[in-house]
Amino acid sequence: MRIFIFILIYVVVLFSQDFSLNFDGDDDYVVINNSFLDSDEDPLTFVFKISLNNIENEELFGGSLFGQFTNSWCGYNNFVKINHSALTFDHYGPSGGGIDISHNFYSSLKKEYTLYLTKDSDSLHLYVNDGIFTSYYGSAYHPENYNESFSTTPVIGSRRCEWTDEWRDEFSGKIDELIVIQKTYSLDQIINQQYLLDENYYLAFYDFNSGQGNILYDISGNDNHGTIYGATWIENIYGCTDELAENFNLDANWDDSSCTYPDNGDFSLSFDG
Repeated sequence: MRIFIFILIYVVVLFSQDFSLNFDGDDDYVVINNSFLDSDEDPLTFVFKISLNNIENEELFGGSLFGQFTNSWCGYNNFVKINHSALTFDHYGPSGGGIDISHNFYSSLKKEYTLYLTKDSDSLHLYVNDGIFTSYYGSAYHPENYNESFSTTPVIGSRRCEWTDEWRDEFSGKIDELIVIQKTYSLDQIINQQYLLDENYYLAFYDFNSGQGNILYDISGNDNHGTIYGATWIENIYGCTDELAENFNLDANWDDSSCTYPDNGDFSLSFDG
C-alpha cells in the first residue's frame, strides 16, 4: 500500500510540473524521426511558445525554430526563424528564390512570445503575441525556379547544411510548445484559440513537458517524435523577471507579465531644450 501511494505521488508531481527545452545556441537541436510535411503543404499553421535567451552583449537573439533541410545544396522548406527584430518564414529552392517573408517587431525588452504562422495556397500571415497581437500579411507564392519538392525530416533549433558540413542559425532560448496543424486560421480564430479545438487536424503537438530523457514526444497521436541533441530540460518558474519591478522574482525564468512598479503620483518629465 505504501509503495502504491509513493508511486501515485511521484506520478502526480511529475505530470504537474511544467518544463521547456533550453537551447544554448551551440550544437543544440532536435531531429524529428518522421517526415510529415511536403514543401507545398497547404493549408498549414505553426504555433510556437518560446522565450529568447540573452547573449553576451545583452541583446536578444533567436535562431532557427523549425525547418526541413536538404543534404546537397542547403535548401530548405517551411523554415521558421526569429532574431531580435523579425520572425521569418522561408522556402529556398536549388536555383534560389522561393518565399522569404518577415514580420518585423521590436523585442529588446520582451523575451517571451507566442508565435503563429498560418498559410494557404494564396497567402501567409505571421502573428506575434507579446501581450498585444501584431501581424504581417504576405503573398505565399511558389515561383517557377522553386522546382524541387522534398520531404526531409524536420529539425527544431538549428539548420543543417550538409554541403558545408555545419549547423547554422542555432537557436538560443527556450521552447515550451510547438503545434503543427493542417489548417489555416483567421486572426480572430487565433485570438480565440480555435486551434486548440481542432486536434483532428494536428500533424504534431510537442508540449515539451516530459522533463527528462532525450526523446521529444509528439502527443498528437501521430508518433512524430524527435531525438534531442545537446538541448537540456528546464523547469519553468513563472513570475516577474524585471529587476526594477517591486515584485521581482529572482527564481523566475519565464516572465508572466505580472510585474508591478511604484506609483508615487502623476508626474511628467520636463525637457529644457
